Amino acid sequence: MEEPKNKQAQLMDRINRLGVSYTECPKSTEELILEVSKSNNYDYFFDMVRKNSAHKSLFFLHRVDLFSDEEEMNKKSFYLSNILGPGALESSFLELLKHAYSIETNRNNLKIVRSEIDGIKSDFKDISIYFLVSFIRENPKLIELIHSPNFDYTIMKSTLRNMDDIHFESFFNDSLNNKNLDPHIVSQMYNIVFGFLNIIERNKANIKQTVIDTGVNKLIPYSYTASRWLPKILKLADINLDNYIRILDDLTRAKLIEPITLCWCESCGLDSNPFRIEHNIPPSQISRDAVCSRCKNKCSYSAILLLDELLTCCIFSKDGFLAIYFGWLLEKEQLQFTVNNFTSKHETDFIVNDNALVECKMFKKNKDIFAIQDELENAIKQVEAHAKSLISDGFPLKYAYLIWNVKFNLKEITDNLIIKHRWLFRDLEFRVFGPDDIEDLIIQFKNK
Repeated sequence: MEEPKNKQAQLMDRINRLGVSYTECPKSTEELILEVSKSNNYDYFFDMVRKNSAHKSLFFLHRVDLFSDEEEMNKKSFYLSNILGPGALESSFLELLKHAYSIETNRNNLKIVRSEIDGIKSDFKDISIYFLVSFIRENPKLIELIHSPNFDYTIMKSTLRNMDDIHFESFFNDSLNNKNLDPHIVSQMYNIVFGFLNIIERNKANIKQTVIDTGVNKLIPYSYTASRWLPKILKLADINLDNYIRILDDLTRAKLIEPITLCWCESCGLDSNPFRIEHNIPPSQISRDAVCSRCKNKCSYSAILLLDELLTCCIFSKDGFLAIYFGWLLEKEQLQFTVNNFTSKHETDFIVNDNALVECKMFKKNKDIFAIQDELENAIKQVEAHAKSLISDGFPLKYAYLIWNVKFNLKEITDNLIIKHRWLFRDLEFRVFGPDDIEDLIIQFKNK
């Protein structure tokens, strides 16, 4: 059974959206928090992030880690693939690259369509000239311009001072109703319409295959990206494949991703047209469904998962996903807070309960203890500067906190920082909260 045409059109639209440029969200952190807080789908997914450490590990990655290669920074997609490891990658993609033959095949298939279209070109030319001449003959001002020895835009506007004098509407209405049309032209119009429909009917198999092959050719580079991206992201987030697939399933249930899957059978060979494009299959089912209908062997597959626009915006926002998630938590727990407040010298992230400063920082991964200590100290210096600015402006600040996306034993690096920033730690009860400690901060706010 053929897929409904609107579904095929939706699929091609999704494929064409791949690689659309995206660098930073124009919406403010406050706007994004309000949007996700009002959405049932985001409520569901953010609640999954709240309950699951693996979800936090993935979504609290810095956006440069999530989309690390420069070319991938412009793509708003996650990936899933069963082609992992250098050996598998080489063998599978030799087959994929051979699919370039289909471009030439498509051209040969469409040559038949083009030759049939050439047969109705003369009718189309006759009709075009007939309507052009008829339109001019019904408008004396146009005839005057045609016979004018000179012609340019100024002359045209001076002659046609009032465009209402040109009978556009009446001419086209009469033409559509076949009024005063030459019978030969009417006959040629019918020839073109029915001729074109017949061409489509006779060549629909070639046309359909051309559309499919076009989609396959567009997806091949993304399949290569998927096989490189997935192992890297699992390592950075420190999660296994099962956890990752569960996260993708939660995103699918919340309607925050659109999966497009390219499957191909390497056992059957290219002559059997081994490629298949699927969409809207939940990620946990992709592996089970990736079976060749011809030889029943397991297929290779690569899935591109387009992220919802608002989710992409949260990741690429100025303050990052962590700040949006924290704002959602405050909203969910009905705690009083304001976002992106300005002091006389600085902009702060959150003011909670009218007495606590909270700054959110997202750092890149793969850094040694010295780099982490430097980044933490710089963040603490910034919190201290913001706190002093608030107090000098007369704000009744009692507490200051830092939330960051790093899972690390802070005891190893904070002892020295406590001495350096004694005022902040002592007078404002300063603490640093990692991804799995944010609930403790929420409890503190509810109890103070």
